[in-house]
Amino acid sequence: MIPLKLLAAERQSGTTANRILRDNTKTDWQTRWDNATNGRWTHRLISDLKTWLTRRHGQMNFYLAQLLTGHGCLKACENCGPGVVEDAKHSIFMCNLFLEERAQSAIGTLSLSPDNLVDNMIADETVWTSISNLESSIMKELRRRERLRNATAN
Repeated sequence: MIPLKLLAAERQSGTTANRILRDNTKTDWQTRWDNATNGRWTHRLISDLKTWLTRRHGQMNFYLAQLLTGHGCLKACENCGPGVVEDAKHSIFMCNLFLEERAQSAIGTLSLSPDNLVDNMIADETVWTSISNLESSIMKELRRRERLRNATAN
């Protein structure tokens, strides 16, 4: 969704239906996106807003949003050892706990990385579905393990 500040500027001109103005708004948004200091993980995954906005498939869900924004558990990974943060990048690309799941998903079969993940998801609906299912499975398992830890700690 285009930021409200850019939409407001577009509407002040009185020509919201003008394709050129909309393209200018998207160009301004892309420039802001490229120069922003926050959201760098998301920018790494979705560097080209036009490609993201014009994709023909791919529904978002809670777990996929966590992957794309880098939000989620953000604790120390109990499986991989002290000092390893259980963030989106670690859980979907590196954590030993999910080696088998990764190998069976598009990440394993296509050798996906943070730099090509979203482009591949946008290019192929089956890759989108595979990654979405993988992330959902990983996050559900991490939540299950956290609930068990909390229950045994109490």
